[in-house]
Amino acid sequence: MNIRGLIAESFLYPARLLFPASCRSCAAKDVEGHAAPLCGKCLADIRLPPRNICATCGKPLEFDYEIESGETYSCGECIENPPPFEKARFGLIYGGPARELLHEFKFRQRMAWARTIADLAEPRLAEFFEESKGYLVIPVPLSMWRLFFRGYNQSYLLAQHFAVKAGLEIADGALIRVKHTRPQYGLSREERGENVKGVFATRRRGIVEGAKILLFDDIFTTGATARECARTLIKSGAQSVRVAALFWAGPA
Repeated sequence: MNIRGLIAESFLYPARLLFPASCRSCAAKDVEGHAAPLCGKCLADIRLPPRNICATCGKPLEFDYEIESGETYSCGECIENPPPFEKARFGLIYGGPARELLHEFKFRQRMAWARTIADLAEPRLAEFFEESKGYLVIPVPLSMWRLFFRGYNQSYLLAQHFAVKAGLEIADGALIRVKHTRPQYGLSREERGENVKGVFATRRRGIVEGAKILLFDDIFTTGATARECARTLIKSGAQSVRVAALFWAGPA
């Protein structure tokens, strides 16, 4: 630790004694030594997606298969109605303590938590980024109104973490929202699809044209946003689109 760090620590130490950090999920006080602002119990409750997933949309399958065999399976929905993206993969299962972390990160100005939250998803997403060499990373954009009031795009901050580690280029602003819509939360599957229809456009078509795109979002529920973004990118000349999201929040 440098001298500046020692000075800062000397001021922070008494404050930590008087006001010990508490778990953001259950308010327990034993968060010391954990990278994430969670106690050991809540940290252990954060779940990774299983390995037996749909090879296309990435959602957990209802049956088990031998991962080591190298065989892959797609779900019935993807077979009957293939999405416009090549494949999708997720870092964490949404819910419980993980949900609390995401909400604080997005809605309570916890920008510094981006790296901590991304680290939790490393076991699943790091390998997906590594196998996507040559892909251009594009985060799902916020509307100008929402970006102004929040101050940052959480998907960009998270995507940047994985892109830098994998040595991939990130093109923030290549995809934009041309309409402000209500949040997807609470909408039905059909309403979600209608809510994002015609919402996206490419601003840097020269970068997108002919490129293989790795689209990144913070959360994937029904896939409506990812599908609309992928369609927009393909129409603008993208060669192919993959999707990565920090959380999978589909039906159990």
